Amino acid sequence: MAKLTFTKDYSLKLSPKQLYNLVSTPDGLSKWFAEDAVYDRNREIFNFRFDSSDHLARMVSAKPNKLVKFEFLDEDGNTIADPSWTELKINTSELTNEVFLTITDYSGMSDLDDLEELWDDLVYALSDSLNS
Repeated sequence: MAKLTFTKDYSLKLSPKQLYNLVSTPDGLSKWFAEDAVYDRNREIFNFRFDSSDHLARMVSAKPNKLVKFEFLDEDGNTIADPSWTELKINTSELTNEVFLTITDYSGMSDLDDLEELWDDLVYALSDSLNS
């Protein structure tokens, strides 16, 4: 199956440190990214629950207050050829100090409009979680 790469910037009203906590920890990710997120320290694998099914991923890159990247694994937690991945990058405008979350998603979804709608909804949930 061909994979698509989707990239979009989202402006958020919070500090890079607050945003990093929301994109890099199980508690933060459970607030917006997945129905539930659990980290298995022994295997160094995240288990994300989407639509009542489990999706395993490994955090392959992390730079505090700057970036996280998750690579998705097979159902046994093994690396696969040409894995889907999601990168969540935190940027701050030098001119305005505005904080942006740049999302890059490389996945098997076949429609960029559907992928954009999915991420728009997830980031809305992230923003909404800050107000509750």
